[in-house]
Amino acid sequence: MEFKKRHSDRIDGKEHDKIRDRVKDSIDYKVSGIVVLRIENYNTIDIRRTIDIIKELGDWNERRELLGLKKIRLHSRIFKM
Repeated sequence: MEFKKRHSDRIDGKEHDKIRDRVKDSIDYKVSGIVVLRIENYNTIDIRRTIDIIKELGDWNERRELLGLKKIRLHSRIFKM
């Protein structure tokens, strides 16, 4: 994603291994359908763009199916006080 690449210096710092992150992020997506989005701290423009991207991503299980991955059954717990 172009958005992620442009802002990675300001988010992770110059000492961060951007190549390793891109590889790991790509693997996370291919293996489990997880999308990693990086935003600069306190940058409301980045936050708004990220929220827009999240809205367009759709359902996680649908994304998993499109990647040929098995659906994950989601569980919810009810905590009683």
